[in-house]
Amino acid sequence: MAFWKRRQALEQGAPAPEFTLPALNGSAVSIKDALAEGPVLLAFFKVSCPVCQLTFPFLERLHQGAAGKLRVFGISQ
Repeated sequence: MAFWKRRQALEQGAPAPEFTLPALNGSAVSIKDALAEGPVLLAFFKVSCPVCQLTFPFLERLHQGAAGKLRVFGISQ
């Protein structure tokens, strides 16, 4: 069963399930590979969500301020 179809939440501190997503450039991004390079922030959003839209500038500033220390990925519904 795919990880997104599970209904139970992860326990705090539990590792994220392994998954790979397509990148905008056509390549694939694996959570395992991304975590091997350092901390990762996954931001799940819906483009039409007003709260998500208000969050984008904050995430961009976070990404800019932590350049090289934190990888930020936006995952659209």
